[in-house]
Amino acid sequence: MATLVEVDGGGAFVEVPPEIVASQQLAKAPGDRLVVELERDDEERRVDVPDDLASALVQAGEREAFDRLSFSHRREYVAWIDEAKKPETRARRIAQTVERVRDA
Repeated sequence: MATLVEVDGGGAFVEVPPEIVASQQLAKAPGDRLVVELERDDEERRVDVPDDLASALVQAGEREAFDRLSFSHRREYVAWIDEAKKPETRARRIAQTVERVRDA
């Protein structure tokens, strides 16, 4: 997914994720110009919050605060937690997420 970024003066540019550029799907190098067609995406962006994270957020009284975070922040927290290989790492990341949401 690319991101449209506004710049001062009314212009904009499309930020293409480095993994797409690196995979040579575009056959372009950083800084090259290309023509794109933009399409409005009005679909609701949802993040499936794992049960263990949801429970921890509810227990801490922080579920509503988590739900107010931007889509990308919620998605990154969930991905970070889901990437944990060991149960203790997952538990630690859940605790850290709850703490960060509380401190936000």
